[in-house]
Formats: sequence, C-alpha cells, structure tokens
Amino acid sequence: MNKTAPTHPWADIENAKDNLSVFDFPSTLMSIVGNIIRKEVTQKYIDKSDLNFVEWKILSVLTGGRVYSFQEVEHLASTDKSLVSKTLRLLEDKGFITIKDRGNKGKKKLTCVITSQGELVNAQTMQEAQSSQLQLLEQLSSEERLHLFNALQKWHLHFTGQPLPNPRNLQDDTEQSES
Repeated sequence: MNKTAPTHPWADIENAKDNLSVFDFPSTLMSIVGNIIRKEVTQKYIDKSDLNFVEWKILSVLTGGRVYSFQEVEHLASTDKSLVSKTLRLLEDKGFITIKDRGNKGKKKLTCVITSQGELVNAQTMQEAQSSQLQLLEQLSSEERLHLFNALQKWHLHFTGQPLPNPRNLQDDTEQSES
C-alpha cells in the first residue's frame, strides 16, 4: 500500500518530531515571513511619513483621543518598556503626543494622548497602511485568512492568557475612575 507523502512538514504531526528542521518551526517561519512583510509592505508606507517603525507602531495605537497608560501602550504595541518610554518622549518632542501625570497619590503614573498633529500624521499614514495590508490579505483566500487569524489568536491566548491586543476592547481608566 502506497502512502502519500505529506503535503507540508506538519501534515503528520505525530511523526514529525525527528523530521522537523529549524526552517519547519512555526516560530522561524513567522519570523522570516514577518520580516519580509515588514520590509516589503510596512516599511514602504512608513518611509513616506516622518516616523520610524516603532514610532508608527506606537502612534497607530494611540488614535481616537483616548488617554493611555504607558503599560497599555506597551501591551498594544507589543514593545518593551524602555523602548516605549524612549519612543513616547520622541513622539512628544515631535508634537505628536502629550505625556501627562495622572496625579495618583504616592505613585506617579504617566499617561499619554495623541495630539491633533499626531492624528493628522497617523491618518495620512494609516490610509496607505490599510490599503497595503488589504493587498497583502487579498493574496489569501477567505478561508485562509480565517484560519490564519484564528491560529494567531489561539497562540496568543495560549501564551499570554489574553486575546490579541485590540484598543477597541480597552475601557478608558479615566472614565472608570470618575464613575
């Protein structure tokens, strides 16, 4: 009886243990493809703005006039604390955000909010970003897009215990504290 060869290295996961190369690892493949997409898609529209990649990543999550804590920005931009702090100060120097002290007693808690100048730069960049990202997604069928999205959600939930970051799911802490 002829066995059909697997169509991809993960087809027979039970027997794949000794047959996976580093180039078959999901983490390696996601890094390779992520870096290519960042270079060939994302970087092209960022280069047209007055921002670098990290500045764009952070500014893009601050839209809508909501006040964000530094911790929320870290989470939403998937960026480490020191880089968030440095980048927020650069964005403030450019006039794109305002950093504020919430005035909590005993512990200084800084927050930030996007300025109208920041909203303008973000809106200009976002229009091209959305178009570029949609062109990327159009390369996949509807079913492939669904499977990719669900797999990314599942892995994020598995490793963090939380769904993928989405600023639409956050409640404004300032509104809660005033209630």
